[in-house]
This record gives sequence, structure tokens and C-alpha cells, in this order.
Amino acid sequence: IAAAGSSVIMQTVSLATGTAIVLVTGAKLLGQPLLVGVAVLLLVALLLSAPRFLPPLARWVGSLIGRDIAPPSVPATSIWTAAVASAFSWLFYGIAFQLFVRGLLGAAPGELSSYVAVYTGAYILGFISPIAPAGLGVREFTLAAFMVQLGLANEADAALVAIAARLWLTIVELVPSGLYIAAGANRK
Repeated sequence: IAAAGSSVIMQTVSLATGTAIVLVTGAKLLGQPLLVGVAVLLLVALLLSAPRFLPPLARWVGSLIGRDIAPPSVPATSIWTAAVASAFSWLFYGIAFQLFVRGLLGAAPGELSSYVAVYTGAYILGFISPIAPAGLGVREFTLAAFMVQLGLANEADAALVAIAARLWLTIVELVPSGLYIAAGANRK
């Protein structure tokens, strides 16, 4: 229960932080600086107040489902540390994505902030998509569309980057697990 609860909290913090990062780095795409500022402030307030509202939220969910849910005791510093770590992770993913584009296309025009916004936005939309396993199709379409919209690539190059990024992420996820499984078989 603790591991599942921790996972849910971490994913929620990661999604909230990623959303704030997209709003800040993609403000040019959104074209509404006041709305972006208000949304980011709301997300920051949500993260800062999370330790206070999680216990009542757990009790409320428990009353909805007719079960007694023990309110989580989550130290505020844990949530805030996770938020900072998550923010840095999203920024580094954006840097890695810009380097990936440069390696694939030979150049990566545009600002770093645009690459952070594109990658993070596409990842989050793919992650929360209820219609596609692992965001398949959703993430690629979003990635390509945002790249074109922000002037990072033309349509053909954006499609190539989106497909190559999916293949690369799949390889990076499968190869280590395959090696681990193979190593386990050899130990027996």
C-alpha cells in the first residue's frame, strides 16, 4: 500500500511539475502570458499545500468508496524535494531531446526552452492518454505538431524525429530489461 501510494504521489508531482514546465517554456506557443502565470502559480500552490490536503483527500476518497483509508503521512519536504527533482528531470529531458534532434537532423534550430516544452508536453499528453498504450501515436503526433508549430522542424523532419524518438525510447527500455533477464537465466 505504501509503495503504491508513493508511486501515485510521485506521478502526480511529476505531472504537475511537468505541466508547469510546459506552461513556462511553451508560453510563446500559448500566447497568453497572464493565463500562464496564473496556472503556474496555481500548480506551485498545489504542490506547496499538498502535505496539508492529502490526508483529508484520502478520507474523502475512502468515504466515496466505502472503505477506511488511512490518511497518508507525507512529509512536506518529500513532496517539495520530489517537485524540484522532477523539474530538473524535465529540463534535462528537454536538453537531451535537443541533442537527439541535432544528432538526427544535423542541426537543432530554435531555443532550448522550445525543446523542453515540446518533449515534456508530448510526454505528458501521451502518458495521460486513455486511448493509447504507452501514449503510442498521441506522443508522436503531439511531438511532431509542436515541433512544426514552434519552428523547430518542417513537417517531414518532425515526423522523422517523432518516429525515431519512439524507436529510441523503446530500445532504451527493452535492452536493459533484456540484458537483466538474460543475466538471470545465466545465473540459474
